[in-house]
Amino acid sequence: MAQAIHVPAARIKDILHGSQEITADISLRLAKFFGVSDSYFFNLQSDIDLRDAKKHLSRDLSAIKLFTEVQAKNK
Repeated sequence: MAQAIHVPAARIKDILHGSQEITADISLRLAKFFGVSDSYFFNLQSDIDLRDAKKHLSRDLSAIKLFTEVQAKNK
């Protein structure tokens, strides 16, 4: 696959092992190779990033009040 999309095999291995993220460049190459939308793999990476951030920030996020709650409190 790496040869077919013109990238080093180590780059694909790093993505599969989670030590490198899917960039726009790789997303476009993989999309062309697999015949899916240009954003398919990029969106997968975004989903992973959001999941990881949510896990990391769970305590902070739980302390944030909704805008409507803050607004009602300030009236």
